[in-house]
Amino acid sequence: MKQKFETRHKIIDYCLTDRSGYSVKDLLIALKAEGITATAQQVVADIRFLINEMGAPVEKLFGTNPVRYRYDDMNFSIFNHMMTKKEKKKLLGVVELFGKYGHNPNYVWVEEVIERINSNLHLQDQYARPIVGFGDNKLLRGKAYFSPLFNAIKNKTVLRIKYQPFSPDEEFIFTIHPYFLKQYNERWFLFGWNENENMLYNLALDRIEAIETTKDDYQDTGIDFENEYFGNIIGVTFPQGEEPVDIIFNVSKKRWGYLRTKPLHASQKLVENSDANDYVTVKIHVIPNNELYASLLFYGDDVVVVKPQKIRKTLLSIIEKMKQNYS
Repeated sequence: MKQKFETRHKIIDYCLTDRSGYSVKDLLIALKAEGITATAQQVVADIRFLINEMGAPVEKLFGTNPVRYRYDDMNFSIFNHMMTKKEKKKLLGVVELFGKYGHNPNYVWVEEVIERINSNLHLQDQYARPIVGFGDNKLLRGKAYFSPLFNAIKNKTVLRIKYQPFSPDEEFIFTIHPYFLKQYNERWFLFGWNENENMLYNLALDRIEAIETTKDDYQDTGIDFENEYFGNIIGVTFPQGEEPVDIIFNVSKKRWGYLRTKPLHASQKLVENSDANDYVTVKIHVIPNNELYASLLFYGDDVVVVKPQKIRKTLLSIIEKMKQNYS
């Protein structure tokens, strides 16, 4: 029974690609020629199934007698798009989700995927309003460089990059062997080997002024950026010559729930949670950098570093300067 069901639909599907269209009677004849017996009611039900369940673009040619049916897209076939109505609804949710990325120039490649899905599967946006939102820095510069840098990493192409730090008086031309793209705090950073400095370097995409490919031989790396390189830091700054240290700090219990569910770092561990105190003690194991200090200061007086003393002194210095600015 299942085989006949699939064969019948395959024949009807093929007939509906004919621009002249097929009436119900024509479809019955086509089925009979293939050794399949069906009724007019079955054929009408099959056409309704193709429309309602398979999303087939079936149209009626009312100028004919009897009425003829055909696909409004000659290239359509349900066997190229075997997907039920329920499955299409789920996929529409995925398209909606990825569509939010597609509006972000950082993810311009997503738009191409969405267009192909919509075109090939005849999907249409059924949402009257957006239901998902992602953070997007609309003022961020350098978004157009994401795709070229991504392709350069993939194709192992050496780049010559014109780079201007935030200081308007400085401008550099770097020869970079690109390795990795990382997003942090709604900014993108390129990591690669800098021939000029003879060291691993990171460049903020919003400070890049121009990119040019070269014919230079690509120097690859064995660094595991995703799992190892960023394992001992918060953010993207990797201070040279520094080693990771244990940082112990107290967190007010009213703020602990937030930090517990959103740790400062993957190494975060609870050291002590006593009913006698209005705070909990936490430890992380990281290399101190600017992003660490910014993260600790973000919590204001809800986070107090206990040790090491060097971290406490640096934080105190920052706080003193802030106090002077407001005095």
